[in-house]
Amino acid sequence: MGLLFIAFCGGMIAAAVYGWYFGNPKLLVIGWDTDRLGCGFSNGTTDLPYLYWPVPPTASQVTQISNGNLLAAVSLLSKGVCVKSCPSGKVDDPVICRPTSILSADYHFSNCTYYPVAQSLQGVTVLGVGFRYETKSLLGSYCIPKGSDYVDAKTYESFKTAFYGSVYGNAAAGYFHDIAATWSVLLVAAIVTVILSYLYLFVIRIVGGFIIVIAFISAILICTGGGFYSYFYARPTYDPANPVYNYLAYAAYVCWGLAGLILFSIICCFDAIKIGIAVFKTTSQYVQNNM
Repeated sequence: MGLLFIAFCGGMIAAAVYGWYFGNPKLLVIGWDTDRLGCGFSNGTTDLPYLYWPVPPTASQVTQISNGNLLAAVSLLSKGVCVKSCPSGKVDDPVICRPTSILSADYHFSNCTYYPVAQSLQGVTVLGVGFRYETKSLLGSYCIPKGSDYVDAKTYESFKTAFYGSVYGNAAAGYFHDIAATWSVLLVAAIVTVILSYLYLFVIRIVGGFIIVIAFISAILICTGGGFYSYFYARPTYDPANPVYNYLAYAAYVCWGLAGLILFSIICCFDAIKIGIAVFKTTSQYVQNNM
């Protein structure tokens, strides 16, 4: 079991390193436009990493929001577009975006800006004044209002509440949905966990001391081997002028130091370790008898 625990720890570290090197945690918080394209992720939006809401609330929505209707605020989030950077409050400042199919068919929307009073007369569109507001980046994926200049203070607060309650709240709701959908798997896992616990305690009673000795030896060998690998195998693959060349040497020294520290601790605390093994076996027997 000690070897299995060491293997588990090694696998956990390897999985963490692999995920950190090849993974992209930002994908967990990307925004999605109304065409269901991930901003900065899907084809056509890879260079547009932010989700922005260009459409202002209607007069009816503002009235509903002022009366405390949160659903009206949530509806403001239904027409998001992917943009290259978070827009400013100046209509003249250009915005680079990918218009969604809904907004592309709306003559009020032009050059990634929404014009609430635009009119289309005989094929000619008169835009009027565009709707823009100061935005700030959130998590490198969303452009949310920067202040209460978004329509008015009440609408701004409702927008924030709707954003954190729907965009972020869906994640929590998804967790509970997953638990409900996989209850049978969780039940089987719980039963298997109890069975494995009994088996583990039984094995500890039989070969607990041997496992601890093997664990100490394995720790020393792993640290020593890691030092030799870093110093004599990995380090020569880099040019001495490369900082990594020295970093690998430092890593080797640390590994060897840990191996020496473990060996020194075993020699100095040998009697205490024997007592610890006896306590370990007794504890496992006590826990097994009381489970």
